[in-house]
Amino acid sequence: MLKVSILVAWFLSSAVFCHGYNHADNRHQEAIDTVTQRLLAIYLKDTVDVVQVQRYAAALQAGGNWPDLSFVDRSLTHWDPVTHLERLHTMALAYCKPSTEWYNDKQLFDKIIAGLDYYFSEKPVAKNWWFNQIGAPQEYMVVLLLLKGKIQPDKLLMFSSLLKDETGNERHRFKNRTWVSSITIHKGCIENNAALVQKGFTSFASTLVVVPEQGIEGIKADYSVHQHHEQLYSGGYGLSFLDDVATFMLLAQGTSFAAVFTPQQKALLVNLLLNGTQLFGYRGTIDFGTTGRGISRPGHTENISGKLLDKMVILDPPHAADYQAWKAHVSGAAYPSRYQGNKHFWKADIMTQHGAGYYLSAKIISKRTLGTESLNGENGKGYYLPLGATNILIHGNEYQNIFPVWDWTKVPGTTAGTNGDSTSLVSYLYGANDFGGGVSNAKAGVMAFDGNYRGIRAKKAYFFFNDEMLCLGAGISSTRKDPITTAVNQCFLSGAVIAAEDNAGQTLSPGKASFNHLRWLYHDGVGYIFPAQQTVCVKQEPQSGSWREINEGGSAMRLQQPVFSVWIEHGSQPANSQYAYLVVPNTSLTNFKKRVAKSTPVIVRNDTTVQAVSSGTGKLNAVVFYQPAVVVLPDGLQLRADKPVMVLLQQTNDAYYITVSDPLYTQKDLTLTINKPLKGEEATVNGAYTNLHIAFPPGDTAGQSYSKTYKNLHQ
Repeated sequence: MLKVSILVAWFLSSAVFCHGYNHADNRHQEAIDTVTQRLLAIYLKDTVDVVQVQRYAAALQAGGNWPDLSFVDRSLTHWDPVTHLERLHTMALAYCKPSTEWYNDKQLFDKIIAGLDYYFSEKPVAKNWWFNQIGAPQEYMVVLLLLKGKIQPDKLLMFSSLLKDETGNERHRFKNRTWVSSITIHKGCIENNAALVQKGFTSFASTLVVVPEQGIEGIKADYSVHQHHEQLYSGGYGLSFLDDVATFMLLAQGTSFAAVFTPQQKALLVNLLLNGTQLFGYRGTIDFGTTGRGISRPGHTENISGKLLDKMVILDPPHAADYQAWKAHVSGAAYPSRYQGNKHFWKADIMTQHGAGYYLSAKIISKRTLGTESLNGENGKGYYLPLGATNILIHGNEYQNIFPVWDWTKVPGTTAGTNGDSTSLVSYLYGANDFGGGVSNAKAGVMAFDGNYRGIRAKKAYFFFNDEMLCLGAGISSTRKDPITTAVNQCFLSGAVIAAEDNAGQTLSPGKASFNHLRWLYHDGVGYIFPAQQTVCVKQEPQSGSWREINEGGSAMRLQQPVFSVWIEHGSQPANSQYAYLVVPNTSLTNFKKRVAKSTPVIVRNDTTVQAVSSGTGKLNAVVFYQPAVVVLPDGLQLRADKPVMVLLQQTNDAYYITVSDPLYTQKDLTLTINKPLKGEEATVNGAYTNLHIAFPPGDTAGQSYSKTYKNLHQ
């Protein structure tokens, strides 16, 4: 708690800052001064690169420009005028920071003013709107705030006139809104305008609301967040949003501006963090399916920062232990027990499963979600990312920055063509399938969808229970000419790869190996069981690539990394092909061999009508009904559904705990028929059978899981 206490003191006390105005002694001005001091304290903690300051100062022309930067630059991703402002930021920091040799240096100050004069006179306009309204103002505002009290007031106001209040623009939502809100707050502090500061904080608070409309950006009812239409972005924009909100809540704390954040908004922030964002992360990484096009940027799949969690300890003391446990986990401790289990994010088409020492997930697509994006030359090979991609983590770094060397035709969990051109993504990938969803009872779950993308048809289901993930595919067909494969995993190679066609197992030599009937495979603490005869290929070889190949603004430096890859081959133009594999995470080779000897789970059916799995004892059954059907489960249990539905059936000694969800998100209700006499709400016994009438959740909860308990009639 010592570090947290220091952080509290830092935020709530005065700090060394570059300030020189005398203000009227009133409540509003005191609040502005407090926010200004806290902002400056944040900026002045940054390290000054004195070598860079010397270079920038020496290279600046008499007219206030740098010769290597163009103010007519039309780049979409790296705009030279922003670089101009970044250099001025570095110089202003050196000028205002007492510990530097440049502190209050008049020659440096004159150069900074010349640079500001040049920027103000040119008033550059970028081709990318983001630089105009967000990127450039974010740098510009810091320079002006650092120099407040050093520049003549009239000139400071002149410079500040370029900062625009965009909080009235309704198109700015979620992360874009926190960006423009920050600009408005800075403008208000620079100009001593309390109304602007208040407006900026009010705009911040307006983001803390559940947005029910799919396609409108913001926080969703399942505590996922969407940015760029109906696209999951709990990583990337989502993490940045959380840091913004926590930071500015702290900036306002103890001032008149703090009142804009209501108790309900604060509670929503807590739930968004603990019951949303936390569930997408594992140790040092966040699920790559939550980062959008950011997957093509180095380091963009890093998990939440410890500094943000420290801020939440201050803002939300009742949950301090949760944030501290989360922070410990990010640093390598076990996943917090309170948050282990399964969750279906029904607004985002993703399911997560956490144990103490593993993370599993499956991300799908539907007409209700935008799968992924390729904008500004980023993520150009990401087409397959939402088509059933899985994360399999026990260390947390299995995929960290692997993406330049990935074979993008083999994104883990997906069924795809092997022609590299099939990975090409332009703009947004909107879902085309109606059937797509999940069902969860918080401990176990199933995710499934009926995919038909780029000439490949497949019904894909992911069953999560008993700390394992069983993946089934059925009805796989293709009109494409290239061979079709289902990727089981593709991660960094770490240690031996052991495979077995019988019980013994052998260490595979580097290179590629193909098996017609592989029984199991083991690599780096994860076991893979293949219960059906199918062609399985295993490869352990160096793979090469560059960030430039997946991001036009990335480095062209050639990278090479050893990669472990395993996939199932379906051949060219398959018709009604299938696959099945079981992932057993966080296990030793010895324990995994014992696990292989067990015959569970039981694959009851795997076809285009029903995909069903049983725990083997019949105690837990999971069924995906793609259409009305009857399925016969172990111990003679029969289950009939009159509509497409996803079902979990948990049997106890005297009851059946049934959880259902609507994979179409449009159905009002369904009738399940079970060959047992049961009693419960809207249960009608008809001889040896019982009809269970169940209403699906409506409105913003459509697609969410719903559970009911039924007792045995004669008990």
